[in-house]
Amino acid sequence: MSVRDELKLTFDLAALRNEARSIKAPDQWHRAGILIDRCAAARTRERDLYTERFDARVEARRRQLVKEAGTLNRILKPRLAGNDRFDPDVTQRQAQHDVLSAHEARLMWIALIERRALDVLCARARQENPKENPVRVERSEMPERRSGHDRRRSRQRDR
Repeated sequence: MSVRDELKLTFDLAALRNEARSIKAPDQWHRAGILIDRCAAARTRERDLYTERFDARVEARRRQLVKEAGTLNRILKPRLAGNDRFDPDVTQRQAQHDVLSAHEARLMWIALIERRALDVLCARARQENPKENPVRVERSEMPERRSGHDRRRSRQRDR
């Protein structure tokens, strides 16, 4: 996921959380609260598991990288040509990077699930709950009641 997509997801999620907090119907507000709490708990659990199992995950990924590097490749070259380019430090750093990337991907997945669910919930709330005062007309939609010369002037200059 690119930085642009991550920022868009983050701001969309913040806007939907704000909209979910403004829901007036008790049952919808309760469902939004449960959803937000459940996703927050999933994020907390993922962070805790990441810190607790970091070393084990890195070791498992390092072993997997070593195993992948040791597989037989079908490139034909003389047996004694070249040196062994295996560096344990590089493999360790790659394993740590892969574990961190997987952790961030899981956090983004939780945020994406929360955004989708909040989007559905807020859309349903907008549909079920009428606006607070549907009779009130916005100023831009109000009919023009000025007469004569005043009508020809735009409202933008009146302010």
